[in-house]
Amino acid sequence: MNVISFESHARRHLTQRAARAERASAALAHYVAGEHGLRSAVEQASLPLMTATRLPQIVGTVVADWPRTLGVDTAALALAAHDEGMRASTSGVARIAAKRIRAWHDNAPGVTIRRVDGAESLFGEAGHDVDIVAILPLALPEPLGCGVLALGDRHGNAVLADRDLDGDVDVAETLGFLSGVLSRRIAACMMQTF
Repeated sequence: MNVISFESHARRHLTQRAARAERASAALAHYVAGEHGLRSAVEQASLPLMTATRLPQIVGTVVADWPRTLGVDTAALALAAHDEGMRASTSGVARIAAKRIRAWHDNAPGVTIRRVDGAESLFGEAGHDVDIVAILPLALPEPLGCGVLALGDRHGNAVLADRDLDGDVDVAETLGFLSGVLSRRIAACMMQTF
């Protein structure tokens, strides 16, 4: 005679439900910690800009320090004025066409986080392994031109990998704050030279 053991089935079912609930709880805790962590990292990244008095200091901070501070793999800053353009990344500083920077700027009306296939030219040589990029347009006053800050993540290792690429409002606002601080500091430094 075969006896169906409802107790073992119920125990297995409860164990599976408990495991699902634990995973969901861990995912929620990770999400909340990530939100707080990103805000804290943006605040930390903004502080050195407050004392920067020259553009090379700003560029150095963005390219060398911000990847570690923000928890991303690479960062690049591209600026254009009139017909001149430059891009600074971990690959170094390079002159590039101003129209290319304007295209990057105009194609990102706000903070844009997207997946990329292949190399991302915004990062120069450092863009070959980038999987996710956040593009932050800079709001520079006339006659300073335009600019773009790019943050890149390789293989889903950093803070950008955990984001909803269809529009995480909190992340966009937080990165928008960073873009605003950077824009104002670049403008202040550049206006001192005119």
